[in-house]
Amino acid sequence: MNNPYLRRRKATGTVSERRVATTIRAKPTPASGALPGAHGDMNKDRWRIEAKATTKESMGLKLEWLEKIQREANEGGRHPALSISFVTANGQPRPNGDWMMIPLWLWQEIVG
Repeated sequence: MNNPYLRRRKATGTVSERRVATTIRAKPTPASGALPGAHGDMNKDRWRIEAKATTKESMGLKLEWLEKIQREANEGGRHPALSISFVTANGQPRPNGDWMMIPLWLWQEIVG
């Protein structure tokens, strides 16, 4: 791929994904889950986490992402979570830019 814009966006997401994994002490999944048997972008304890990042002011949320991480978490006996990061061009977090999303049923189970 010779498009520098696409290379930069992928690099930004990869930097952000690694940064989040380090921050929460999670283990990154090889090839971000692209290999057979490797699911999600990272794992921590009983959590399977998918990570998304953007340099823009907003991000469209896809039900497909949530269904994918739910399915992959279920297959591994883990809880699903979606990490969303609003980052600078070098993949560093913007103020208040890092968030985690979990299903409502799991929130209720955790909070009571």
